[in-house]
Amino acid sequence: RDLPHSPYLRAVAQAVTQHVHAEAGRRMSAPCTLGDREELRALLHTAGFREVRIQLHILPMRITSLEYFLSGQFAASPIANDVAALDATAREAFLAQIIAALQPYRDDAGYMIPYETHVAQAQA
Repeated sequence: RDLPHSPYLRAVAQAVTQHVHAEAGRRMSAPCTLGDREELRALLHTAGFREVRIQLHILPMRITSLEYFLSGQFAASPIANDVAALDATAREAFLAQIIAALQPYRDDAGYMIPYETHVAQAQA
């Protein structure tokens, strides 16, 4: 789904845009660029698929330590070098912004962040 339906990617994209650069923020939000169900349906029909059915799935993203998870997330991302180039103060502010944005999803076990996605089934 689109960025408003992904609290995690929205928080990351906003922080990356603010602390790294706008192009990096766009790259981090790329998984949400085909978020409109009817646009997805039209693309599948155009590609020759029929009997297209699209379901909304909400997947739980369970993260015990957001700080630990974020370091791995950015090390494996296309903007790893950009994030690594931040000085210590900027990196701290960058991570703090993401953590603050995701506080509503914190519980006693860490974080449970919903990740909404469309799943399409169709006949070839």
